[in-house]
Amino acid sequence: MSEEFIEENDGTLSFFKEDKGEHEDITKDVDEFPVEYADICYKCQESHYNRKGFVDGEFPVVCKGIPKRLIDEKYYPLEEIYGDLYYQLTGEQKIQLQYKNNKIMWAKDMLNWSPHNPKRDCWQGYQEEMLTCTALRKVGRLGRRMGKSEVLTVDAIHYAMNTHIKNPRILILAPFMNLCDELHARILDKLDDSVYRGTYSSTKKPYVVEIPRPNFGDTAKIKLFTTGSGSGNAGASTRGQSGDKMFIDEAGYMDQESLEAVIPLLLEHPEVEILVTSTPSQIPNKFKEWCLTDEEFKDFHFPYTIMPNFPGEEKMLRKMYTKKGWEQEIEANFYEGTAKVFKEADIKNSLRAYRYPYSAMEITDAQDWRFFIGVDWNAHKNGVQIVVQGINLKNKRTKVWYRHSVNEDSKRKFSEQLQTEAVMMIRDLDKRFGCEKIALDLGFGALNAEILIKMYQQEGNEEKIVPIDFASVISEKHPMTDEPINRRIKGVMVHLLQQRFEYGSIELSVLEEGDLKGDDQLGELLTTQLNYYEIEKYDARDNPVFRAAGPGTDHILDALMLSNYIIAKFVEEVFNLEGSKRAGVADGTSKLQQDSLESTVSQLEEFVNNVNNGEWYNISKKFTTSDMRDNFMEVKDSKAADEEIKYIQSAQKGRLGSKFFGTKSRRINRQRF
Repeated sequence: MSEEFIEENDGTLSFFKEDKGEHEDITKDVDEFPVEYADICYKCQESHYNRKGFVDGEFPVVCKGIPKRLIDEKYYPLEEIYGDLYYQLTGEQKIQLQYKNNKIMWAKDMLNWSPHNPKRDCWQGYQEEMLTCTALRKVGRLGRRMGKSEVLTVDAIHYAMNTHIKNPRILILAPFMNLCDELHARILDKLDDSVYRGTYSSTKKPYVVEIPRPNFGDTAKIKLFTTGSGSGNAGASTRGQSGDKMFIDEAGYMDQESLEAVIPLLLEHPEVEILVTSTPSQIPNKFKEWCLTDEEFKDFHFPYTIMPNFPGEEKMLRKMYTKKGWEQEIEANFYEGTAKVFKEADIKNSLRAYRYPYSAMEITDAQDWRFFIGVDWNAHKNGVQIVVQGINLKNKRTKVWYRHSVNEDSKRKFSEQLQTEAVMMIRDLDKRFGCEKIALDLGFGALNAEILIKMYQQEGNEEKIVPIDFASVISEKHPMTDEPINRRIKGVMVHLLQQRFEYGSIELSVLEEGDLKGDDQLGELLTTQLNYYEIEKYDARDNPVFRAAGPGTDHILDALMLSNYIIAKFVEEVFNLEGSKRAGVADGTSKLQQDSLESTVSQLEEFVNNVNNGEWYNISKKFTTSDMRDNFMEVKDSKAADEEIKYIQSAQKGRLGSKFFGTKSRRINRQRF
């Protein structure tokens, strides 16, 4: 019969008899709370009291505290916790207990990982604090690229390999499929660079990692689930699941229904540990409540501004983020307000009293301006929206100089002539304003884009046409890590225009577009479409999904975003924007709408006949897989035993003083700070 020493949840110690599958208690009334607590425990309670309060004068977070020596000496004081019983344990049992309670030592020896970041050359103490905290329910809001996923994966593997529970099950929930892919890859990378290399098995879809536990004679299982509005199941994948420990990553991007599906699991199994991490988002859900008001959750708040490399990156980050994005992703604060993309105050601040000129010749300082056209192509119902926007080369301010809508008209003999009229209007506006680039939406206008390109080819100026597919992605380097990231181009365009309004560097005509007083009941003005533009949700790849929440549509706004995007790309060069092909779409044009050619005027027929099914669309897809593997040190198998023996020899015997932190029923009160 094989026996293994384990530690119970209530602090008692026992041997596990594998053949009987039961625990034999060998101690009575062992209080596993340390004598002297770390300073962060007192700071935690004081902060918790000031922000969330106490319940009936007691600290409401279920925890056993962090020993001071664990933080100061990186050693869990077993001899202080277990008293005389400590000297009855074998060296192997002591090591097992040390690893169970000392995650940093275990991670260093077993996973070759530590909170030290070699790229930033700093000790990321917030990772250590989150890992060593013993709270039953923890929630952390951190800035972008601070390693919260690292904390999650290390904690998950540690629990899997050290808990006494038979065949432990660990659940990891994420709102996006690509995040599940990343977390799954991180877990496998950690295992491949650890002493567990070659022992585990894994599958994808479902995401499952199984790791044998020879010391316990069983197998740990880590399961990852995609949930949230982006996955389309609204928490259905988590219903009926159970686990011994639960992790939720990027909880701020889950819809309310998905997070509510998790609550029954916690109510049915109140002893289950849970760690929730995220960067704040605009979606109102339980994550915000757990961080700000729920007394039972120990909350962590670490903004990116605490990073040692932040001062050197601040200037670039200021350019990269909007004010709202800065609050959420750098400061890790919840942005108060609705899901509106553009503030009403910013829209009103952009309004100026001027009329649209017929051409650039009517602009007094036309020599200081460069003009660009954005075209949102739609079906006959919504028409074609054209916006001429200029940028002043002296002050870098932009201005909407002209807007035209080509809508369905009963006077037309054929409604299909709308497309032809739009093509001719684009050509006309180009001549009137001398535009440098023309951005064309490919969602409905792929054929028209080819027609225009053929027209400009004859003039040797086909580079003026810039076809843009809203569903394509662009690749850019993240300023914090230099890692390539892929972002959907629609989100980038919204972001760039949002910056314009937040920094007050864009001008709209109040005489042409209204003043937001509610007169535009049909939503036909640009200001109305700006005011009612919202983030509806996030899709399965962490991309925001936008909608027009008020009257009308958002097609005029799309044309404005297109013109603004090519200004940023070809004039300001704010980002190194690298285009790529839409995922899942074959080479060549889509939605050619050949039926519309029957009524195309003769002036365009020669161009249509020469269309070569998408020769112009030769942008190659460029996806770069991020290198998830860190540069770890070499694994040293014997280090665990050597360090434990050193600590055992130097440790003081007996218990030290009286305890004051308290057990679950005897908690510290406010007076102890």
